[in-house]
Amino acid sequence: MKIVAGRGFSAGFSADTAKSIIINQETAKIIGGNDPVGRNFGFIPKKPGTVVGVVKNFNFQSLHLAIQPIALFLIGSKEFPEPGYIFVKVTPGALTETKIFIEKQLKELSPHYLNEVSVLSDQIKAVYSSDRKMVTVFIFSTVLAVILTCLGQYSLTSYTTKSRTREMAIRKVMGSQPSGIMALLLTEMVTMILVSLIFAWPIAYILMNKWLQNYAYHINTGTGVFLYSLFITILISFIAVSYYLIKLSRVNPAEIIRHE
Repeated sequence: MKIVAGRGFSAGFSADTAKSIIINQETAKIIGGNDPVGRNFGFIPKKPGTVVGVVKNFNFQSLHLAIQPIALFLIGSKEFPEPGYIFVKVTPGALTETKIFIEKQLKELSPHYLNEVSVLSDQIKAVYSSDRKMVTVFIFSTVLAVILTCLGQYSLTSYTTKSRTREMAIRKVMGSQPSGIMALLLTEMVTMILVSLIFAWPIAYILMNKWLQNYAYHINTGTGVFLYSLFITILISFIAVSYYLIKLSRVNPAEIIRHE
């Protein structure tokens, strides 16, 4: 925690254990004033403590929530004479052994009380377990959607080129270049893509914004996401059209027209 005004708790100030308080920037904003250090503050009426420092805002809850006001007291102060939780900093390599040791010590200190010992990282993972599941669902859905898009574009291109094989052969005989035929097919494909996007983009924008409102911190949905989707879809169409044009270029147009 970074002190931005005043000082932190110190053994050199005996009053810290009784009435000194450190608040965060959000709390300082609520109580008002340019400099909250030295002001009376507390939760017990007629017995306020004194603000000795202000810490920079930090997240102490789920990131789904905005940073809330908080006040910090030393254990044993009149506000909180007894601790509700004890945090122990341990060496990562000896986590299991330390946890067993702490459980043993707590049982000796209070054998008739169930003291739950847990790892902070496990609690943090539990907070975001639903988000991780949602990420898995989103990734699977995205991959499935891309595969279906590729199959749909491939099938549509296959149907279009096969139904217009004679037309393209005649165009080739009349002197049209493969690039011109490709441009003709791509123009039709892009037109259909743009029509579909008229319906897809507004729905996607509304759904994404509604979902992002569940988070206190989130990105703004910009035009880049939609332009990327348009580019990828056109790229898939280009690859599909190119594949069939390459096959067509290897066939003698006279044979196609004679067969038709």
